[in-house]
Amino acid sequence: MLILAGYFDMAPEDREVFLQDRQAAIALSLTEPGCIEYCFSADSSDPGRVRLFEMWESPEDLAVHLEVRAADTTPRTPVNVIARVTERYEVVVSGPLRS
Repeated sequence: MLILAGYFDMAPEDREVFLQDRQAAIALSLTEPGCIEYCFSADSSDPGRVRLFEMWESPEDLAVHLEVRAADTTPRTPVNVIARVTERYEVVVSGPLRS
């Protein structure tokens, strides 16, 4: 399993437009093979930050997703993203926090 986690920083007044513009891409991503979770969400303590969280069954599934996203020509409202950070984590063991 792979987890991608990160954030996008922007002007606080741009955040809602940024999130709305991604709704169709989120819905599409959730139908892709191997997609377990895919979301963008407003950070609860930073009004100019959007969090990204994705879970994929395999590196191959993620690779296909990235190809699909790269080919996406959906028009987006211009938002000046000041910073973007995404980290990839490979999970070898997972389970409940408390047993």
